[in-house]
Amino acid sequence: MEEKFLELYKEMEGLLKEKYMGEATRSGVVMKFINSLEGKRFREKLNTCREIRNILAHSPDIRGEAPLIPSAGAVAFMEEVVAYLKQPPTVLENATPAARLVTANLQSEIQPLIHRMQKEGFSHIPILDEKQFYGMFSTGIFFSLALDKKECLRVQKIEDVKEYLAIERHACETFAFVDKDMTVDEARELLNRARGPHHKRLAALLITEHGRPQEPLLGLATPWDVMMDDAPLKRQKR
Repeated sequence: MEEKFLELYKEMEGLLKEKYMGEATRSGVVMKFINSLEGKRFREKLNTCREIRNILAHSPDIRGEAPLIPSAGAVAFMEEVVAYLKQPPTVLENATPAARLVTANLQSEIQPLIHRMQKEGFSHIPILDEKQFYGMFSTGIFFSLALDKKECLRVQKIEDVKEYLAIERHACETFAFVDKDMTVDEARELLNRARGPHHKRLAALLITEHGRPQEPLLGLATPWDVMMDDAPLKRQKR
């Protein structure tokens, strides 16, 4: 167990050294990772493993034996960290896949959509035109209608509000297209720094093959999907 633990710890240090591109020493990159947003989920246990490693590396043997032996759980945890660093999870893994998204088209009736949004607790519905992304419907569109002094009661179908569906037309929020290989940490960084025109909040990430709007929609991720503490871990999609 001792040898396996130390091998994994050394491998982790090497991966972190590569990740941070020589910004710190081997021991320094571990602390950098521990104190990062990305490493938050590992922080407590990794701190313990760091102490175990220091004892094994720097403390003398007692009567010819190591002062402690790492548990199977500690070794398994180090394997988890190494696996994570070798293949960081993508935002698509945490997104709601296109096949499970509630979508609509220009001929869809608005009232049933609003009832479903209220019942199921989501705030945006991608509008597709022959499987291609056309725009985003949200209740915020009614805010835009009111600002433009248009009669909301006349609105029955999605096509009645099509001029407000484009992502740049949303009054209080914006959306970003990202490629399917974007990591969760890259998505977090984007969400943390992103502010659209007039300080609009970034409400969702629209995932396509190469991040191009004209490509088929593969999934949609909200800030909640990627900002929660266990976001990089695969979860049951809604």
